[in-house]
Amino acid sequence: MQAIILAGGKGTRMKRNIPKCAVSLKNKPMIWYLFETLKKIKIENIFVVVGYQKDVMIKVIKDECSVDFVYIEQNEQLGTGHAVSCCKEQMCHLTGDTLILLGDMPLIPEKILNDFISYHQTNKNDLTILTTTMNNPIGYGRILKDRNKIVRIVEETETNYVEKQIKEVNTGIYCIDNAVLFDNIDKIKNDNLKKEYYLTDLIEIMADKYHIEDYLVEEDYHLQGINDLKTLEIMEKKMEE
Repeated sequence: MQAIILAGGKGTRMKRNIPKCAVSLKNKPMIWYLFETLKKIKIENIFVVVGYQKDVMIKVIKDECSVDFVYIEQNEQLGTGHAVSCCKEQMCHLTGDTLILLGDMPLIPEKILNDFISYHQTNKNDLTILTTTMNNPIGYGRILKDRNKIVRIVEETETNYVEKQIKEVNTGIYCIDNAVLFDNIDKIKNDNLKKEYYLTDLIEIMADKYHIEDYLVEEDYHLQGINDLKTLEIMEKKMEE
């Protein structure tokens, strides 16, 4: 099994002149925690997508994390689907499953990831999406189902009034058969308001042909991405409790 960490973002709202995933959380770069968790669940093949100030991001990982990884450059910030597609040349030959993680969601617990991977493999899924429910899901992609079968994820910016009421949301964490991933990643289009390539569009692309399930966990602050200084402060206080 291998993992892709998406860590190419600028993080303008963090108000730091460094990549978002290099910003300190309790005196350690936030991405450090993710590497520690991957080490615990014994995932050794780690690919990190870097973009904004890539040299800074690479140095932070090498200096702080002291783990082996392969970095992959995303020259333009064209969305999560584009970020993963940048991995195709170096990863398309690999077998087994690939775990896709967000570098700005550093505190996801080892147990949740282990249970998530186990669920994916036990059910022989082609793709499993880690989801949670939120009373106030602003900013998160909504999980759309038809007869309890997941058929689509709609990004917040694309939702209509009815879709905005959906409480089950995408955390941005996926487990997917590697061959399936790279057989389908180039089918993603940028026909949306932001003109970005959303990784979430894979669900609709794959829905009729592949076995896709959601893995629903209870709402937990560990599953929240750190996108601004307020969230960073909240996370640090939670870690002290």
